Amino acid sequence: MTRLTRSLLSSLMIVIVVMAGANPARAEEAAKRIAVLPFHVASETDLSYLSGQIPETLSGQLQRDGGEMVDAGPLLDAVGENGSVDTGRLAASAASEKIDHVVWGTLTQAGDTFRLDATLLDVKSAATMPLSSEGKGVETLISTVGDLAVKIGSRIFSFETVADVKVEGNRRIEGDAVLRVVRVKAGDRLKKDALTRDMKAIYRMGYFEDIKVVAEHHDDATATVIFRVKEKPTIRNVLVSGNHVFDDEKVKKNITLTKGAIFNTGALNTSIKQIESLYNEKHYYKTKVSYRLIDVENNQADLEFTIEEGEKIWIKEIAVEGNDFFSDKKIRKMIKTKKKGFFSWLTSSGTLEMADLNVDMAVINAEYQKSGFIDCRIADPVVEYKGKWIYITVKIDEGIRYALGRVDVDGDILDTKEALLERLTVEEDEFLNREKVQNDVVALTDTYSDEGYARASVVPDIRRNREEKVADVTYRVSKGNLVYFDKIIITGNSVTRDKVIRRQLKVYEQELYRGVRLKESVRNLYRLEYFGDIKVNTLDTTDPDKVNLSIDVKEKPTGTFTFGMGYSSEDKLFGTTSISKRNLFGRDQSIDLKAQFGGTGNKYSLIFVEPWLFDIPLYSKYELKNWDDEYTSYDKETVGGGLTLGYPVFDYTRAYVSYTFEKNTIDDIDPTASDQIKEMEGENTLSSAAFSLNYDSRDRRYNAQTTRGFNHTLRVEHTGGPLGGDISYSKYTAESSWFFPVLWKLVGMLHGEGGIVHENSDGFLPDYKKFYLGGINSLRGFDFEDVHLEDEDGKSIGGEKYVQFNAELIAPLFGVDGLVALIFTDAGNVYEENGNIDLSSLRQTYGFGFRWYSPIGPIRFERGYILDPEPGEDSGRWEFTMGTAF
Repeated sequence: MTRLTRSLLSSLMIVIVVMAGANPARAEEAAKRIAVLPFHVASETDLSYLSGQIPETLSGQLQRDGGEMVDAGPLLDAVGENGSVDTGRLAASAASEKIDHVVWGTLTQAGDTFRLDATLLDVKSAATMPLSSEGKGVETLISTVGDLAVKIGSRIFSFETVADVKVEGNRRIEGDAVLRVVRVKAGDRLKKDALTRDMKAIYRMGYFEDIKVVAEHHDDATATVIFRVKEKPTIRNVLVSGNHVFDDEKVKKNITLTKGAIFNTGALNTSIKQIESLYNEKHYYKTKVSYRLIDVENNQADLEFTIEEGEKIWIKEIAVEGNDFFSDKKIRKMIKTKKKGFFSWLTSSGTLEMADLNVDMAVINAEYQKSGFIDCRIADPVVEYKGKWIYITVKIDEGIRYALGRVDVDGDILDTKEALLERLTVEEDEFLNREKVQNDVVALTDTYSDEGYARASVVPDIRRNREEKVADVTYRVSKGNLVYFDKIIITGNSVTRDKVIRRQLKVYEQELYRGVRLKESVRNLYRLEYFGDIKVNTLDTTDPDKVNLSIDVKEKPTGTFTFGMGYSSEDKLFGTTSISKRNLFGRDQSIDLKAQFGGTGNKYSLIFVEPWLFDIPLYSKYELKNWDDEYTSYDKETVGGGLTLGYPVFDYTRAYVSYTFEKNTIDDIDPTASDQIKEMEGENTLSSAAFSLNYDSRDRRYNAQTTRGFNHTLRVEHTGGPLGGDISYSKYTAESSWFFPVLWKLVGMLHGEGGIVHENSDGFLPDYKKFYLGGINSLRGFDFEDVHLEDEDGKSIGGEKYVQFNAELIAPLFGVDGLVALIFTDAGNVYEENGNIDLSSLRQTYGFGFRWYSPIGPIRFERGYILDPEPGEDSGRWEFTMGTAF
């Protein structure tokens, strides 16, 4: 007899041992015959259905305690219409039916209090005993009935009490570890079902091959419970045989049972499945794995796995039966499982994964459900192995295709029915679309939760008219009570201060539950970019109308030190180093010290940001910089700084004011440069004030991670005049970006911007403050500042007006956070101040690229192609930028 057989037999002995050894006194005693009469119900609301349910529940518990339940029908003549009982008549009828005990009673409701008053009749002595149990709230009614059953049982039966619980026979497993899964405790009533339950719990631990339980009885009506166990052997060695495709080491990596472990059937089954999965990946679907335990001394054993590898096989055919609406070809396109093709070595077609195949059946069913076939049934796929091939058959019962009939909302109407119906999308289709039905359920639930009804229930009631092939949909709404937030509990923030998290929340303690505001709160927390994961849950409290809000955050690193080399189309090859810390001291502040050297110049900057100045949402940014730039026709050195203040004015909208002061030195001007550039030579100062309005609802702030939302900016800048300085101009710019999901995980992005700048009379407008296009941040495919105007001598100058448009389709790559591929098209041009913006003259490009928001900053690698290049222009170019942060 194998160890596994012995283990199975010992588990089957559990009930026998308990029944035989738990209470021999009880085994010799004849079972008590008990009848429970219907209960009289006196309530403010209609609870008459409980008249029969309460006796049914009591009878079930008394039967588990060892009673023999008898039909109460012959005794009902002793019960009056108002629930009164003729005790003498009842005792006589019960005696004639050989019944030992009779129970009857009354359920009384007063407000939210329930009281059960019962009478227990001992038929032999004709004595009665009153018993009662009370509970508050309908949810406590079951436990109240259970309490009454215990009281009745304690009067009918003679129970022993557990004096102690012990474990014997264990050598390696601590007794305390066993007792932790045992629920019977000293002082409990000795019951065979409880001992059986605990026996099974010990067996599920997986450490024992034989378990017995006995009860040692004492004269004082108590008993000591003893669990006697025999431990499974320890694994001395793990052996593998029969394997040729994989070596022993590869197979053993998939075996969870290791040398020194205690033999465990759960781990054994897991190991067998993992070995079979290993072979399945190589198309050995007929692989069979068996095992044997070889006993050695000291309760040890060698575990040997024997593998029958079989032949390599592939999916040959996927047949579809029962389909009329969708063609075989259409259905095969829906599913991930494919038959073996020419490029199977590359695409993995022909591979059978049962988990994927089961998901495929759900996908097919969902497509039918969306097309009106709401009774569609997909059978489990038939998988047949024939020689070296697998044949799969998909069986479909399409059912009736239902047109959409009447759509209604019923129950607790919020506001007006018409307002709720306007939120539904199911009416957009001719045929019933179950996916839209579910979406409407979510939309209605969100609508109610946003008004404080957090426990609102929306159930779609679909009524089919099979003859007319029409289905009506009624959304039945039960709003429940208003729910309030009691406490907001924040965990996981070892660095970030509570107040930084709380000020991003749109919900507050002791205020009404708001579903939409809660979602906005989570979105705001993600936009901080301090947390890798955020888990939000509502926890019940003792008050049914209040919940606690639990916010558990997982912080991610926010400080970086980088040093390396980079390249961009604008700055060429350069070195960079930076020290950056966001969420400084957990206060939501940030500081950036950056240096870039080489390439087209040296750049140094120090930026400090305090988003909540004076603990109000007053954004403040302070910047110092020293830049040395080498332009194509001249060099420019800039020393200066700036201050920016911002304040929220609407949801997602901030107004900013800023002041900038710079001292610029222009030198080393190319003799061939335009006269406008030559006029800039020497020192000049810029004193600038700007006002901007920004609306930003993106779910992430970085394009490589953004999936939805908008980012719009209007900006006005004025220099010179009362602000002083040599430079004097006014500049007006507008910018708009739209992000939206397309399908699958694809994200679309539309971007447009434009601007106008003109020189004021009290100063001059330097060329570097005019508009140029071209490069990776504007028109990809053109060189940096390659789109410009020309003066009378044909020399390059900037424009006073510009427009720019960009469109992108972004796809995530390999599941790596922040890594995406994209295709794009760009268009734009610059114009002179007195010229008209002619959209027919836009320069256009298209291309593709890759982006990664890496720990050292954004990396972009993009190829642009110029549409209709002019004479002397290239057809396009690669654009690459890495590590630049300026």
